[in-house]
Amino acid sequence: FFIFTTTMQEQRSLKFYRPADGEGGKIPKSTALTLVPVDNNRIYYFHGDLNDAIRSNAFGVTGFSLTDGIGQLIRDKKKALKEIGKDKDLMVLIYPDRLSSYKNMVDILDEMLINDVRRYCLAGNEPTIAALGAAIKAAGK
Repeated sequence: FFIFTTTMQEQRSLKFYRPADGEGGKIPKSTALTLVPVDNNRIYYFHGDLNDAIRSNAFGVTGFSLTDGIGQLIRDKKKALKEIGKDKDLMVLIYPDRLSSYKNMVDILDEMLINDVRRYCLAGNEPTIAALGAAIKAAGK
């Protein structure tokens, strides 16, 4: 009993990796998936570069549904990358909108863990969020 309670009291923490100072590294377009959580439990997303995604219609809106939500989107991306031998190179960029909720951010981070996404980044990028929102509205998605 005492060993068990002592073990439960040990402090644990997550490792937090920060990029090195200087210019950031390049992410191959084929391995990038960008998620933008917005209001009403919706998530805007696009594959690769935003301008290329808009031209090729590789963007859209999803949610947290079990069958066709963000988890399925990540699994589909991983499957596509596995077919070309780059399944370990998936990089998910998460740009939360000011309208997104804390719960949605926690849910997205849970999806990273559930789907074994090893590389993801949480950052802000207002121009990308605005451009993606405009493209989604223009496409009627």
